[in-house]
Amino acid sequence: MRYLYFFLLLFQWQQTKSQTIWSGSIIAAPDMKGVAGIQITVRTKTADSILTYSRTETSGAYRVQFTSAADTLGIFISGIGMENKVIYLANHSQKVNITLSPNAIQLKELKVKPPRISRIKDTLNYLVDEFTDQNDRTIGDVLKKMPGIEVKENGSILYNNKPINKFYIEQKDLLQGRYGIATNNITAADVATVQVMENHQPVKALTNSEFTNEAAINIKLKDAAKGVVVANAQLGIGIKPFLWDNELFGMFFKSGRQMINTYKGNNTGQDPGAEFRHLYTGNQNQQDLKLSIQEPGDPPVNQNRYLFNRAHAISVNNLWAFENDKQLNLNLNYLKDVQQRNSLANTGYYLTQEQLLEISEKLSSTRRINQFEGALKYNINSKKYYLNQELSFLGNWGTSKGIAVQRDSVIQDLSQPNYVLENRFDLVKQYGTGLFKLSSVTRLERSTQELIVSPVSFPLLSAHSGSGIWNQDLTDQQWSTKNKMSFGWNQNKFKHNYTAGIELKERLIYSDLQENNRSFVSGDSLKNQLKWNAAEVYFNPDFIFLTGKFRFNFSVPVKIASLQIREKYNHLDQVKNRLFINPSIYLNYEVNPMMNLNLNLYRKSTLGEADQIIPGIIMQNYRMLMRSSSELQEIELKGISAGWNYNNPVKSLFINISNTANWKMSNLIYSYAFNGGFQVLTAYMLPNQSFSNRLSTRISKGIDAIKGTFTMEAGYSADKGEQISQEEFYKSIYETISFKPAFSTRFRPWISVAGSLLFSSSSNKVYGIPDIFKPVRMQLQSSRLNFFPSKKLTIYVSHERYYVQNIYTGSKTVHFANTGMQYRFKSIDFNMDYTNLFNTKDYVTANYDAIGYRIVGYLLRPAQLMLKVKFNLRGKTRNNE
Repeated sequence: MRYLYFFLLLFQWQQTKSQTIWSGSIIAAPDMKGVAGIQITVRTKTADSILTYSRTETSGAYRVQFTSAADTLGIFISGIGMENKVIYLANHSQKVNITLSPNAIQLKELKVKPPRISRIKDTLNYLVDEFTDQNDRTIGDVLKKMPGIEVKENGSILYNNKPINKFYIEQKDLLQGRYGIATNNITAADVATVQVMENHQPVKALTNSEFTNEAAINIKLKDAAKGVVVANAQLGIGIKPFLWDNELFGMFFKSGRQMINTYKGNNTGQDPGAEFRHLYTGNQNQQDLKLSIQEPGDPPVNQNRYLFNRAHAISVNNLWAFENDKQLNLNLNYLKDVQQRNSLANTGYYLTQEQLLEISEKLSSTRRINQFEGALKYNINSKKYYLNQELSFLGNWGTSKGIAVQRDSVIQDLSQPNYVLENRFDLVKQYGTGLFKLSSVTRLERSTQELIVSPVSFPLLSAHSGSGIWNQDLTDQQWSTKNKMSFGWNQNKFKHNYTAGIELKERLIYSDLQENNRSFVSGDSLKNQLKWNAAEVYFNPDFIFLTGKFRFNFSVPVKIASLQIREKYNHLDQVKNRLFINPSIYLNYEVNPMMNLNLNLYRKSTLGEADQIIPGIIMQNYRMLMRSSSELQEIELKGISAGWNYNNPVKSLFINISNTANWKMSNLIYSYAFNGGFQVLTAYMLPNQSFSNRLSTRISKGIDAIKGTFTMEAGYSADKGEQISQEEFYKSIYETISFKPAFSTRFRPWISVAGSLLFSSSSNKVYGIPDIFKPVRMQLQSSRLNFFPSKKLTIYVSHERYYVQNIYTGSKTVHFANTGMQYRFKSIDFNMDYTNLFNTKDYVTANYDAIGYRIVGYLLRPAQLMLKVKFNLRGKTRNNE
């Protein structure tokens, strides 16, 4: 205990030493009266970093507080009609009165070029025009070129290697996490600034109580785009085959009203439903127990190379802002799509070192997607009070049909309607230094699935089969509620919160596998009727210590879990009670305003879900039967993560290094048994452990002289695990190394260049069976040239080269090329795009799993020519009230 006391005293001394307060008055000669509105900025001695800023009050008084390790710092004073002055002071708290002389303003021509990136306190400001080329159409195109900001393939945005926690437009969250609608539709020309708000706490009442190391993005529009209806209408046609690509877009923004509405439809391989993804972390996961058809997967090429579709998507998003920080959101999205895919697949499973099971099949599938989601949210977000009430609905009623050809054709039909209704309520209230929080989430979900396979060749089923057509019916419905209440106190350097909660969940799973003509009555081993009741009660004390540059967070939740599991046909009746203690420690050290280190240690114990304890057989697809253990899975996870971040906006340099390692212990292990080309997956009670490690590095550097951005990403991952195959126990390790430099630049007014190189190497090793798997190496080179003969004309040429090397397919190289042009006449854009110039018709890829490999050849879209015309409409300006 005395060591802990000494530890706290040490850091308390550190904070006292490093906190500096300068105060005083700004007075004007010769009358020596205080001057209001004078800008006070504290900077480093080299003036390359702003530590804090403020303005003088009506009396001329000022006060600035900051943290810095420098011995001497500068206080920069400026104001209209007064002289500018710089004074260097020793880095300790002191009172300084400053006298300024009047300075007459002489108007003359002056050109001021602001920096591309600037920082004020915890906010970075990116000037969009400084990163925009003539070919950039949406703000999403520009975000990819901004140093420090990373845009993933799925559209999610990362900063400091962490997903952003909010995406605002004019400081309001219109899209509620589906911000791909904004990044793919708002034109770059309508955006003035992209702001990155570091350590952003979305709930204002928690600003000084709960720390977050995540950032938020805020889009600041130009004045010409506010208070006015902005709309676009696109018509596109093409050939080989007949192609169409049409869009409608409208937006309106003013202080009390925001709106974005879109329609997109095409058959060119673009997936408009990707914009509807919820990209905030922590959203609800969907149920894992799903039937499927054997169909082609996703190759590592752009989706518009292989996706044959007919898509229609509509999005309606409205926000009303009222007085006293009140806000109402209405978000509606609908997607209808038909997606077709074709491939040739060769899968190999090593049953033993000498025995290889190979399965060759031709796969084709048609997936019909119908999805509707809507949410109505009322929110009050003030400094003292937070209230959130949200009701959301999600409905999917899609079908899939597939044909798999080995010796014979197997027809697969799948229907998967799924409906979710959820209500969320949150309340936060400040009482002096105290804090009260209440949260409740109630969720209803129902999924009814039916898989019809013809013919079925499982030995277990074919002995009973007459017609050879089998039905797998599966109904999964659940009700859950999560409720918690917490109290907290903020005592300067020490914050403590105490949370108590209860979670209840009921889940019913019905399944039946039987012959289609019902002539064979399925036995109990082919049926399930499982009822799952779970209750969890927990208490979580959370402590935060603020000591100078250190932030120390310690949490030790204690949870009691109780489960009652009953299954009718297989006579399963269990009651389980468990006590879990899951401590975690988080430490953040701010070396200086540009650099910080963080460390996180955690332990988490959980129980498995209902779909992991289903004793009856379920046909998941035409080649796999699943049978779970009668024992519930119990998992213990121990982990450590560490990160180092360096952000220097003045030099446009951003560096992030992070590593996460997890050790996982489980009481269940999964066994894969093969009979011919068919697979039975069974869970057994056998303690086992696995290990995973993820190391990633990202360096991003802006080069103002050539309006360029250079990034370099490197990563390493390793996964060690254990499993059973053909009654043999195996340990394996799967490793991947990747390296990706990329750049974009406009070194001349008439040309811009962008390019990247991705190199990755993956290997799989099964201990005790050497030299079965050889490394798979892949390279992806991409480049794009944009030419600007005039301000109205843009011509581009792009090229992609894919190279794959492995023992199964040898070395394969595939080239893609595109070209096109855009011409703007007043408010109309004319576009021509010619894609896949070389008419590349297929792509082959190879990858591993724990005990096998898979080689897939994908059918690609042919060369195609598209002509588009886009009308850019803008209404009359309204008062931006």
